[in-house]
Amino acid sequence: MNNIALKKALLSCPGDSIQKHIDHIGMSQAELAERLGRSVPKLNELINGKAPITKETAIKLEYVLGVQAGFWLNLERRYQDELLEIEQMEHLEQYHDWVSSFPLAKMKSLGILPKTNNKTELADLLLRFFRVPSPEQWSNIYNGSSLAFKIELRFTSEPQAISVWLRLGEVQAEKLTLATFDKKKLRDSYKDKTTSFIRIKTLIA
Repeated sequence: MNNIALKKALLSCPGDSIQKHIDHIGMSQAELAERLGRSVPKLNELINGKAPITKETAIKLEYVLGVQAGFWLNLERRYQDELLEIEQMEHLEQYHDWVSSFPLAKMKSLGILPKTNNKTELADLLLRFFRVPSPEQWSNIYNGSSLAFKIELRFTSEPQAISVWLRLGEVQAEKLTLATFDKKKLRDSYKDKTTSFIRIKTLIA
C-alpha cells in the first residue's frame, strides 16, 4: 500500500465523530436532523463528509450535542487539510517522468535536493525551486517565449540541466544585499568620470 492509499484508508471525516457521539447518547440520525433543522438526506451528506461543517452548523451541534463549536470546526479544518494533502500527492504523482529528466544526482550532491528517491517528494521540491505549480508552467517559462524569462532553452540539448543553473543564479542574486539607489551619487560619479575622461583626452592631445 503506497502513501496515498494509506492516507485515504486512515482518513476520517468529521461526520464519523458526529455518528459516534449520537450512538453514544442513543440519538438517531432522524432525531438529530430534526433538532438541527435539517432534512435527513442533508444530514447524511454531513455525516458522510460530502458537506462541510460550517460555523452555523458547528454552533447548532454545540447546542444539540453539548460539544463546543470549536471542536467541530477544528475537526473540519483538519479533515480539509488532509484532503488537500492527498490531492497534492496525487497531483505530484503525475510528474515523475518530468522529475527524471533533471540531473538529480548532481543536484543532490550540490544540496539543491535531498538524497531521496521519492519522486513525489522530489517533484514537490523541484516545483518550489522553480516557483511554478506544474511542469507546464516550467515549460512555458524555460522552453517558450516568457515574460518571466528572456532566454529560450527549447533549442538546447539539455534544457532541464541549464534551467537549474540559471535558476541557481537567480537564487544567489536574490540573496545579494545592495545599497539603496542614490541618484545624486550616481550623477556625481558620472560627472567625475566625464571630467577625468576630458583631462586624459587633453593630455593625449
